[in-house]
Amino acid sequence: MHPEEPEQALEYEIEKLFERLGAEEHYLQEKNRMTQDFIENIAHQIKTPLSCISISQERILEETEGEARELAQQSLRYTDEIRKLMKRLLDIGRLEAGKVIWHRETFQMAELLEDCAASLEDGSERIQILGDTDTDYYGDYEWLKEAFANILKNCLEHDFGGEKITALITQSREGVK
Repeated sequence: MHPEEPEQALEYEIEKLFERLGAEEHYLQEKNRMTQDFIENIAHQIKTPLSCISISQERILEETEGEARELAQQSLRYTDEIRKLMKRLLDIGRLEAGKVIWHRETFQMAELLEDCAASLEDGSERIQILGDTDTDYYGDYEWLKEAFANILKNCLEHDFGGEKITALITQSREGVK
């Protein structure tokens, strides 16, 4: 046996491993693409009837009074919630497929949390922002706003006592908390 033969065998095995890894990576990329296409197709199929429902609800609102009007308003809010869920589903699909483009910028964390609170029913009255309110943060404002708005919305929805919700901003060597 030549001393080169074990080296050649090792090189051959490494080459085969890289080929297999490449094939698996290609398979996963194709699977992600197909999943993203599927999600986008479903979202598109749901979007049209959802828009028709919203238009119908708005017309009903224009012509009704009393309890029927309240029910139509409630129905319209539920339709908006479905629309938001569809957007989140699409966003998650894009994130998973690597299609999200991050728009990083410097902003004040307190400003982001105030925007979140203002976007929520009773948020401006019930959410107080304390701590290092002049703290700057570098990140994607819109994605973080959506994430924090969801957290604060859950806090408001699950606090049955109507107490103030406190968002405390602190900055340390580890970052912003």
